[in-house]
Amino acid sequence: MSAKRAKGAGSLGSATGRTGRRGASDQGSGGAAASSASGEESHLPWGRKNFLLLAVGLGLIVVGFLLLALGDTTFAPVLLVGGFLGLIPWGIVAGTRRDPTG
Repeated sequence: MSAKRAKGAGSLGSATGRTGRRGASDQGSGGAAASSASGEESHLPWGRKNFLLLAVGLGLIVVGFLLLALGDTTFAPVLLVGGFLGLIPWGIVAGTRRDPTG
């Protein structure tokens, strides 16, 4: 019985060793795969303009919900629509166009 346990433990130990090595090599290749999947760019595609538009849109949404909670049913929906359908989508797509020349 002890021989079977030793053999089983040895195979588990070697399987764990292989998993550990495989995990280390996967991490190295995972970084290369991630960088090749996003193209040749390794930076975020959004710039300061995008984050500013998203922040202003989020601010409009928060103010709109606060005004709505206070009972304003005229100006609050305008702010909410402006935030949800205006600035947030604009912040997502702004500056992501590529040059048609190349």
